Amino acid sequence: MNPQTTAILIKTFNRPHRLLPTVASIREYCKEPFRLYIGDDGEVTPEVAQLYAGLMAEGHIIKRYESRLNVTTARNDLVRMLGDEAFVLRLDDDFNFSAETRLDAMLAIMRQRPEIGALSGLERQLGDGKKIR
Repeated sequence: MNPQTTAILIKTFNRPHRLLPTVASIREYCKEPFRLYIGDDGEVTPEVAQLYAGLMAEGHIIKRYESRLNVTTARNDLVRMLGDEAFVLRLDDDFNFSAETRLDAMLAIMRQRPEIGALSGLERQLGDGKKIR
């Protein structure tokens, strides 16, 4: 994988209705090279199992946990699994990329200013998850 790849870390638990649109939105709108690292400690529906099989065939990393694991522990575990990716983007399983998502802008800053160790962006509520449109 290209060392300019971004590792996208996602921890999920029994939320296929959130995870599937998130992965679909990343595939549609993320123009930067990426590798997904998904940690899942919930039950896997047939639809999610099919997604995971396809992702693993493409070189993405899926880590299944046999018992409940808090989100911080799972994220730290995913970080320990990182390959040669230059950047890490941590997402929740209900974060959706859109045409307005500018990962490229954040990466441009990180490339120009390597002394900056972390960036955050602005998040907008796009769905009905919190009943806010």
